Amino acid sequence: MEQETWNMATATLKRFDFLLKQNSMMAQTHNLIGWFNVLMDLRRNLIPFMPNEEFLESEKKFAAFPRNWRLPNERVHPECYAEVHKLLDEIYIIYLTTMKKKGLLMPKSIDTSKAVIEM
Repeated sequence: MEQETWNMATATLKRFDFLLKQNSMMAQTHNLIGWFNVLMDLRRNLIPFMPNEEFLESEKKFAAFPRNWRLPNERVHPECYAEVHKLLDEIYIIYLTTMKKKGLLMPKSIDTSKAVIEM
């Protein structure tokens, strides 16, 4: 009797789907603190799939956040709002581009498992 190997492909794609939905919701509602937190979670999940240059590019964006952009009351400093919004958007685009290249956004239905396994 042949045994099928279990993998995390479906669970991984569902997790990415959830995080992308959360990213969109945070961006649309201008919740920059929430958007930052969700991007950090997406970052942790994407690291195994990211080419080094794309990872370093996103890390430079995170390092470019203005000092003290996050106020103690979990709000964005008004003087930093536009810059923080721009950086979050740029990081999100880097992550979406990586996901597209790696087949994590719209894998072919017959290749769902390969989107995660054959990286």
